[in-house]
Amino acid sequence: MFGAGSVQWAWGLDNDHATDGPTNTVDVAVQQATMNLFADMGAQPTTLQSGLVAASASTDTTAPVSAITAPADGATVAVGSPVTISGTASDVGGVVAGVEVSTDGGQSWHPASGTTSWTYQTSAPVVDGTMTIKSRATDDSGRTETAGAGRTVTVGTGTPPPPGSCPCSIWTGTVTPLEPVDPDPGAIEVGVKFRANQAGSITGIRFFKGSSTNSGTHIGNLWTSSGTRLASATFSGETTSGWQQVKFGSPVPVTANTTYVASYYAPNGHYASSDGYFVNPVVNGPLTALADGTDGVNGVYIYGSGGGFPTLAYQKSNYWVDVIFTTDSAPDTTPPTVTSKQPAANATGVAASTKITATFSEPLQSGTASIAVKDAGGTDVIGVTTYDAPTQTVTFTPTVTLADNTTYGVTVSGAKDVAGNTMVATSWSFTTATPPPPDTTPPTISGQTPATGATGVATSSPVSATFSEPVQASTAVIALSGPGGTAVPGTQSPTSGTSQTITFPPTGGMKASNGYTVNVSGCKEVAGNVMAPVSWGFTTGAAAGTPVSIWASTATPSVLADSDTAATEVGVKFRTAAAGKITGIRFYKGPGNTGTHVGTLWSKAGAELAKVTFTGETASGWQQATFSTPVSVAANTTYVASYNAPSGHYSVNESYFTAAVTNGPLTALKNGTDGVNGVYRYGTRAFPSTGFKSSNYWVDVLFTS
Repeated sequence: MFGAGSVQWAWGLDNDHATDGPTNTVDVAVQQATMNLFADMGAQPTTLQSGLVAASASTDTTAPVSAITAPADGATVAVGSPVTISGTASDVGGVVAGVEVSTDGGQSWHPASGTTSWTYQTSAPVVDGTMTIKSRATDDSGRTETAGAGRTVTVGTGTPPPPGSCPCSIWTGTVTPLEPVDPDPGAIEVGVKFRANQAGSITGIRFFKGSSTNSGTHIGNLWTSSGTRLASATFSGETTSGWQQVKFGSPVPVTANTTYVASYYAPNGHYASSDGYFVNPVVNGPLTALADGTDGVNGVYIYGSGGGFPTLAYQKSNYWVDVIFTTDSAPDTTPPTVTSKQPAANATGVAASTKITATFSEPLQSGTASIAVKDAGGTDVIGVTTYDAPTQTVTFTPTVTLADNTTYGVTVSGAKDVAGNTMVATSWSFTTATPPPPDTTPPTISGQTPATGATGVATSSPVSATFSEPVQASTAVIALSGPGGTAVPGTQSPTSGTSQTITFPPTGGMKASNGYTVNVSGCKEVAGNVMAPVSWGFTTGAAAGTPVSIWASTATPSVLADSDTAATEVGVKFRTAAAGKITGIRFYKGPGNTGTHVGTLWSKAGAELAKVTFTGETASGWQQATFSTPVSVAANTTYVASYNAPSGHYSVNESYFTAAVTNGPLTALKNGTDGVNGVYRYGTRAFPSTGFKSSNYWVDVLFTS
């Protein structure tokens, strides 16, 4: 199957694309498949492209045929036993593409492994009865066989296969998945729901690894059916492929005929999978992987970094997760022990806000563990003790901050495991940190507006200073002076509390085309350190009514004339920082850019706002034309300025708009800010909307505020 009508298919036919994207996408296989498709439609090329072969219409009109060779019709299989179904398939005039098998008389179908010779593995039902097996094949023309009567086998005497010796698992080490490597690369936790028909213990987790693409650190987990984690272990010493195994620190007791979930976390996906597997249960000795629907869905998964309790399902898939089960009934007499403690024993420099934790070797009975904390004088620290079952960790949270530079003793006691064994109390001590030295570092200015040496600054622009740390706003002094040192009035904000940025908007604005100086002083941070005074200068833009452009008349393109000779409308998306008027259009002209040029101003949506024909052009350089009536534009609103180059050869800089270009109140937008920028359209004058590699086509405007 392929999507010859999809957008992606066209990229494989040639390397000529109108929009940004890969530049070398042609694929001979895609071209040949298109030839074959047209041949089936009765269409042939006049001239055959090099590298392709002529195709003829398919003559395959017959569906393929499949046959079951095992098990024999009328054979008897034991209840719950593994069953391997095998057979053959053939096609006249075509190729067998795949074979499916049904074990319920054609109600559901599952993919077999192989084509002309195929197999399918399943398990017999766990009750007496019959199992009707059918097969059907599909060829490379999409024709599917109508399944025949198939074969019927008798399912045992009601006696399950004899249990193997335990420790045991659901699947033996010789069983392998039909799809050992799923193409999905997402981080995922996959698992299986199972039961044991007698009490015992789960000592570890197994999973099938198809290849090295199932990489990263794998973590096996055992859960109750409601999502409580009972044990966790990290796999180590893995092989490149095959069954992997890890044991828990302590066996986990499980109750007979109770549902549990075994899972593992695959941080890079590519897990093994077999769709439609849990139509029937899988039984091996005392263990049963449940049929989908017995106790909710089976196999289960959940996406996300770090994994978690898997609850979702897809097409009854088996993700090849297994357990190690033992029926050893010897009583558990080993008490739990502390395997990790925080702060560590004899730790120093501990934060006074720390929490005290103890992690145990096995699950505990909730509420049995106690943590007592005392200072050097033996006074108890008041706090709250909690237990987190998934991590087997007890935490003590003090209700008050601990004292600085003080030694505290910790005693953990009373913890009982599931079997009722009580821990041997353990104690350790730690020392809190000495208070840090007083802050003697004054604040500094880390950012300012306008920037040092800025030009073309709007006369209404506010002045601001951003500090390296929060300062007391009431202590900050921002002074703005103009020509001759004349003070500019304004209102500073904020004036109270703490802030990292202080702003000074000039009252009534500033004068155009003048230099201004900013002096900032007096700022104190929270510790009372005073900044060193800082000064910088900037220059305001031209007065209202004086046209401003994005690029200076001295700016020149890197490519004066593109080799493209097609009539093209090229343009630029821009915004203004203040309301004003666009009075005309400019563009840079290179060699060969001949013919009548028409400049246009558009709204972002493509409405024409004004146009003008360029006259009196020079042979090259910046050209300029003025609208008969200026066009009012709103502040911070996207517009498009363009001109039509009837002979092509427009000027261009590729990858130019990877950053915005600002001059005073005008900004040519960065590509992606409001769609693509620079824009073009082939043909006569029309709204340009297509982008190519963030190119600048050197179109400009005349703006007055």
